[in-house]
Amino acid sequence: VAISFYFEDTPLCFITSHLAARAERLELRRQNYYKIIRDMELGRKSFDILAQFHHVFFFGDLNYRVELPFEQVVQLVEKKDWQPLLDEDQLGKELRKRRVLNGFQEGEIAWPPTYRMLRYQEAFGNKRGQAPSWTDRILWRSFPALAMEEGGKEKRQQGIRLDSYRGCAQAFGSDHRPVAATFTFSRG
Repeated sequence: VAISFYFEDTPLCFITSHLAARAERLELRRQNYYKIIRDMELGRKSFDILAQFHHVFFFGDLNYRVELPFEQVVQLVEKKDWQPLLDEDQLGKELRKRRVLNGFQEGEIAWPPTYRMLRYQEAFGNKRGQAPSWTDRILWRSFPALAMEEGGKEKRQQGIRLDSYRGCAQAFGSDHRPVAATFTFSRG
């Protein structure tokens, strides 16, 4: 599902998706993403969807998993030691290898995994031995000319700035916890 619109003079596109589930379906998730991008018909149908909007947001249950055993993930979460988990995060690996979501970026993850939760508790469930993971994600990309501008010693985002990115651990009712991001838009 996607929507596009103009915010003042800025064309925006928001794509939400539910990619293939299960840790072993990494290749199928990659295929899901490319099919969505290839077949999505928004804006000018003869143009690549990623080339016609100033900013494109891609989010939803992307189903990428942490490739560590359940108990090890829980131990690292208890210590709030995110880096070993992020090192084994399938989406992070895919992004670093440029296999999927090329040009997209994601805010810093500094909260516990949001999937494989007990529905009405702030605790992980061990259904089918699935490791807790950050399956629900928010990524975005901007036209290269809008992405980053060197300004003396600092870099600043042109047109869009991520203000916050977080998991909502106390939003009960599902084995997924939502994630939220806030952005500030500015005119070129």
